[in-house]
Amino acid sequence: TIVPNLSIKLPYTTGMALPRMTELSRFVAEKANLIPDRRQPFVGEAAFGHKAGQHADVLQKGEAGGQTSDGKKTLGLMEHMDPHLVGNTRRILVSELAGKSTVALKLAKFGTFEKNSHEVQELTRILKEKENAGYEYEAAEASFELLMLKVLGRYRPLFELDNYHLESFKTWNREPQTLGRVFVLAEGKHYMGAAVGLGPVGVLDKALRNALDHVYPFLKNLTLQDFSVRVLTSDDVSTDSKVRVFVSMTDGVTDWDTVGVSQNIVEASWEALVESFEYHHLKSL
Repeated sequence: TIVPNLSIKLPYTTGMALPRMTELSRFVAEKANLIPDRRQPFVGEAAFGHKAGQHADVLQKGEAGGQTSDGKKTLGLMEHMDPHLVGNTRRILVSELAGKSTVALKLAKFGTFEKNSHEVQELTRILKEKENAGYEYEAAEASFELLMLKVLGRYRPLFELDNYHLESFKTWNREPQTLGRVFVLAEGKHYMGAAVGLGPVGVLDKALRNALDHVYPFLKNLTLQDFSVRVLTSDDVSTDSKVRVFVSMTDGVTDWDTVGVSQNIVEASWEALVESFEYHHLKSL
């Protein structure tokens, strides 16, 4: 916080390479085995985050060189500085309030799309359907990026699932164990992976890696940082209520989050895990 304030706000010569501040912060967190604070000023993932609606519309006009009546750039009304000065990026948070301006801003990373274009209207429609089904993308931008690629026809699945099988067992003197097997089709060949562990999410993660690590060696470099489960409210309270699972993954340099929703906690976890792997693969192409 001190270095960017001195260098940008005063200004004061610090001798620091400001465009690498975010990279340095995440490197230190990785070496210290800490999860980066997404709310940290300047270098946090949420430091330059903007809600949907008027914020997005003003930012879009600012990117196009828009100005207020007194000659000020509209971009400066929503950000105190350019996030790229410290190696960070702007984030537009997508929610059920997202309109066509927000969606057009998100799609801009894949090309130029007008607010009334077919792609923007289709993505807006699908987004509302997904969120009505329980999905939430504000904290799962990787899943939303995959959703955008699907709408644009640029999505290619990493593999096809044949089936997975989970079995829980317990003996009198041991903790409950879970055995998992995953059968997939990748690059035209069938593969199987198996794993044993305490919980179904970790077991699915390991089994899928064991099935695919020879085909996709990058999987060995990914670490499942965290996952969280939330039971969604239902009109009729029953055991069939939906659950929403968030998965946080890292490759040691960057981290990303995905979401899955289902009445089955295993299926929701599977969806989020698969999208985590697919996101990293697509970003590396």
